[in-house]
Amino acid sequence: MGRKSRDIPTKISFKTERVHTVLFNPEAETEERKGDHGEYEVMPVQENGAPAYLPYSSSRLIKAINALNLKGPTSLRITREGEGMDASYKVENLGSNPQPTSNT
Repeated sequence: MGRKSRDIPTKISFKTERVHTVLFNPEAETEERKGDHGEYEVMPVQENGAPAYLPYSSSRLIKAINALNLKGPTSLRITREGEGMDASYKVENLGSNPQPTSNT
């Protein structure tokens, strides 16, 4: 049997959209994916109630998320500011377990 399109994870891209609201579980384990430039790590999350992969290769993003000391599934608004090596991430805790409804 095939999968429904809503069940197929999408890759979150901060190049096309600067702000993403995701349901993040700090107990989830990263997964390894293969891309055009080799392997990279992703964190499974939900965006707008659908499965998605949050690229987890930026130490700045990881530090910003870890600084929140999350204890369970939490809705986060993640904003990327800047480009390339100057990129930084602002991560806002929107509360425990609400379903994200929008990317803005």
